[in-house]
Amino acid sequence: MPAGALKTDVKYLMRKSIASIIIALCSLLASGQGVHKSLLDNPDLGLHGNVTWVSSTTIRVEYDWSDDSQLADWIPTHQSQLVRGNGSLTIKGGTAAVRSMIWKQLIKCTRIYAEDAVAVNSSRAHLNFTTNVIGWSGYDFNPDGMIGLIYVSDRNYWLENKSNAPLPSPTITLGQKYTCDINISNTSITALSSSDNTTYTHNLATPPSLDRQVAIGGWGGDTKWGKVIIEGVVDLDALAWQPPSGMINIQSCGPSFSAVLEVTGNPTIEWTFDDETYSSSATPAKNYGTIGLRNNLLRVTPWSALTGINLGYDAADGGYGGFGVLDNQFIMKVQNIDLAKSSLRYFCASYSPIYELDLRGFSEIRFVELLFCHNLTSLKLDQHPLLERLCVEENNLVSLDISGCPGLKDFRGAANSFPFVNWGSTGSQMWHLCVRSNPQFVSQLPDLSQFPSLIELLTWDDNQSGAFTCHNIVVDRIDSYDNHYTSADVSGCTNLTQLSLSGSKLSMLNLNLSDKLVIVSLKDCWLRTSLTDYVLARLDEAGKTDGLLELDGNAPPTPAGLTHRNSLVSKGWTVTITEPDQNIPVENIEVLSENGENTITTVKGTLKMTAVALPDYATDTSVKWSVRNGSGVATVAADGTVTAIYNGTLTIRATANDGSGAYGEFAVTISGQPDSENDVIMPIVTGNELRIMLNSNYVGWKAELFSIQGTMISAKLIDSDVVTFDISSTPPGIVVVVLSDGNSLRVTKAFIP
Repeated sequence: MPAGALKTDVKYLMRKSIASIIIALCSLLASGQGVHKSLLDNPDLGLHGNVTWVSSTTIRVEYDWSDDSQLADWIPTHQSQLVRGNGSLTIKGGTAAVRSMIWKQLIKCTRIYAEDAVAVNSSRAHLNFTTNVIGWSGYDFNPDGMIGLIYVSDRNYWLENKSNAPLPSPTITLGQKYTCDINISNTSITALSSSDNTTYTHNLATPPSLDRQVAIGGWGGDTKWGKVIIEGVVDLDALAWQPPSGMINIQSCGPSFSAVLEVTGNPTIEWTFDDETYSSSATPAKNYGTIGLRNNLLRVTPWSALTGINLGYDAADGGYGGFGVLDNQFIMKVQNIDLAKSSLRYFCASYSPIYELDLRGFSEIRFVELLFCHNLTSLKLDQHPLLERLCVEENNLVSLDISGCPGLKDFRGAANSFPFVNWGSTGSQMWHLCVRSNPQFVSQLPDLSQFPSLIELLTWDDNQSGAFTCHNIVVDRIDSYDNHYTSADVSGCTNLTQLSLSGSKLSMLNLNLSDKLVIVSLKDCWLRTSLTDYVLARLDEAGKTDGLLELDGNAPPTPAGLTHRNSLVSKGWTVTITEPDQNIPVENIEVLSENGENTITTVKGTLKMTAVALPDYATDTSVKWSVRNGSGVATVAADGTVTAIYNGTLTIRATANDGSGAYGEFAVTISGQPDSENDVIMPIVTGNELRIMLNSNYVGWKAELFSIQGTMISAKLIDSDVVTFDISSTPPGIVVVVLSDGNSLRVTKAFIP
């Protein structure tokens, strides 16, 4: 196609007004042809909140968080989680200090209103209401082009183009509720702050961007949000526009746009930029000058010549081949990319705010690089037999299916939001497998025999549990620390040089045939003395020099183990252990009951409790027993025997005597105890005395006064129809009086003010 014809075609399609589109649609409807409704006939714009049209171009969207679908309109930042409650939404967690969510809708925002926003889990609580953000991933606290208001516990701020303007309004109090009504014009931004019911105004040095996103959240702590309302002007022209069917649209939001295309032969390359300028280069460079949303159109004739699209690639994290390096191009979305699905081999868009990408049907794809695309929540794949490297590290993918990628050699999926990966049978050619830093990844990895070519396994902080087993003869590096494995067997890993399983609680460890190990980290694994000695001996006997062994946080070695430690040190090893004379604290206590029972149903019945202190090689594993508050009452002896006194529930606690603060608890339900309120007159508290007026003959019985925790305060024999206890030293609260003669029991409660 001649360049002039292309120019006319693209200009017409890109700049046609919404009115002409509607007229054309109406004409088609009148002729009986089936078409999609216009945006004005479908006014929800695909949003999941409650949409109201305030005018022909202004919408108000209300989120009351009544259902999960409303979360689909928002992008959580940096692995933050959106947890919907009863009429509330909590933004929590993540890998950056800014815990926010970004609205997918582009809007010329004029107002943000949030009801019942509460900052939680932070000593310096923040509540953020921001707009005028384009392509923001949430990582930067105050990027260029952002304007908005932040409530912060020590001072309130405006944010504008990396400048902080302190406000005189009162600072927030943790746990209190705040709202903010923000209005933005071309020259100023105002906010009605609920912290003092005052409207604040801040003049803008430059007009706000026409293309905006809204972000709400918190900095430095989790935030809880009630109803959220966003109001502003919708650009119907932009929303109605679709790229020409024969062109790929690469939407960017930065001040410039560059791309690197890889082609075969001598195809015709035609670029049409948002400002109606053109290029025929495979490496175009367009300087727009300012931040804004732009459509960059591409046509390659024939499409079969296009083999690579690079929109941001820096060869980080291992890189791939000799593909050209290119800075971040701030890509928002890519449309009609399936025009090149039969030929495209490479696609790169690292560090961009792109939030979805569909690569289904791309049978020739070999390399996908989407590193640090923090907004990417959806990557659609299907059958890609030639795909060798997939890098989606530091994304926000909520699901991932690589079952159709049997040729995958290098898979990097660290720091995402998926709870599991559909692996299928993929793995026979994989040499690098990284799904580290996914604490939500509770599903188990496949049996590692599925990856016979594996050289590097990086699966730390993945909530993996059970047995870790690997017998791979080519694997060189295993970094699987901060998981919950109970045993580890790497026997047969004859090429293994680096092993890290720190943080698991290992009762079994097998390093047989792993003679090349020079970096071993097994800190805080609760290894018994025999296993500590085994590791030291195994590495010493292997004869390697200049290694690193971390064994601190385990049982100290025996003298024989110390001999091996000293031998390793003489060979240039750095070795850390728990020294034999070092005090080892209790870390956890498990409380067990006799026969697993948790009830007492007989009068003054008993239940024997046992405390297991862990690790079992702690210096002092003894415990002290106590009864915690509950509706029932019991006593607990020094040997853990619980004796029932009063019906209800309570908690038995075992606390370590070593001062570590470790404890374990066990809930017990008591029934079958006599309720004697009708037989014993209500207690009378006067001054420093508690008197019990008896309406029957209890002379010779024993009277005991207990705290609600089951601790005995006083005891005496009854010699009249009145029992008097001195409570001058008894703290306020509920106490229990027990009358017994060895066969019968009477119980009543009293309150000491």
